Amino acid sequence: VAAEEAAVQHWVSAQRDLYRKGSLPQDRIARLDRAGFVWNVPDKHWHDTLKRFCEIKVEDRVSALENDPFLAHWVLLQCRLWRQNRIR
Repeated sequence: VAAEEAAVQHWVSAQRDLYRKGSLPQDRIARLDRAGFVWNVPDKHWHDTLKRFCEIKVEDRVSALENDPFLAHWVLLQCRLWRQNRIR
């Protein structure tokens, strides 16, 4: 199983590299898009975390952040980046 996982990880990495270089054929891009392929993992992670934060009712956010150190750190980081004009 470990060898199969390594092979899949290598293939996924190769697809992303080809995509970034503009060398991946359009039909493969379309097929991977339809399959839900994630091209940019950090962006996906950021959007997933934002969605998680937005799903918390405004009145429950303080207690939710107190109980979720990861989410609290993420929110503080976004605030810091915004103050530094570094947020996208």
